Amino acid sequence: IANILYGLQAFDDCVELRRALSTVRRGIAADLEFRAHELAMSIMGLARCKEDWSEAIAVLEALLPHISRCTEPFEDNHLHMIFTGLRDLGGCSIIGSVIIALEPHFVKALPSSTPRKILFFRDMLRSIGTAEAKELLKALRPYERKLMVNPRAPGVSTGPDFDLPEGWSAHRHGDRLYYYHAEHGSRWSKPGVVLPEGWVAHADDRGRTFYHHPEHGSTWEMPT
Repeated sequence: IANILYGLQAFDDCVELRRALSTVRRGIAADLEFRAHELAMSIMGLARCKEDWSEAIAVLEALLPHISRCTEPFEDNHLHMIFTGLRDLGGCSIIGSVIIALEPHFVKALPSSTPRKILFFRDMLRSIGTAEAKELLKALRPYERKLMVNPRAPGVSTGPDFDLPEGWSAHRHGDRLYYYHAEHGSRWSKPGVVLPEGWVAHADDRGRTFYHHPEHGSTWEMPT
């Protein structure tokens, strides 16, 4: 279900997309167990849906109890995906309940979130604009104050989001990093790096860039 919903973000509004949402909704049984990254993928798949899409609202309603009872920690990348999916649904009534269900996960993830993610959360919550989103913004205040004192706080220059082109963000799938853009979709290779033919840029768990070629192997030095 998570993989199907995640793939739907590539489609614009059409009859087939709405039918797919309705079909997937019927498959979200109450006794299913969703992991944190699966919930994130599912909600991010709604990124192109609008607040008046009853099919998207029905999917959120079905996912809501699973958000509430998920015991696995949400990483900031999971929350990044969720807020991206919710951004254009901010006017529908179910969003307030989703924000309330996310609050304990959100608060737990903030201490380990990078400054860039903190700023992203702030912008997304302001964009969603519901009373619940405005209330959740209060949890960001201590972290925003730190950024105002030290805009180059630890995490800006070493995290996987560092030095990405505008609109791109880094996410994790298992042990691998991948990169996402709302218009260009997802990719494994790091965007914004011009390399000789055959070479691809990647980032390790600490956000350090390395380069790989199927014949020449991997290197920390940028190939020329």
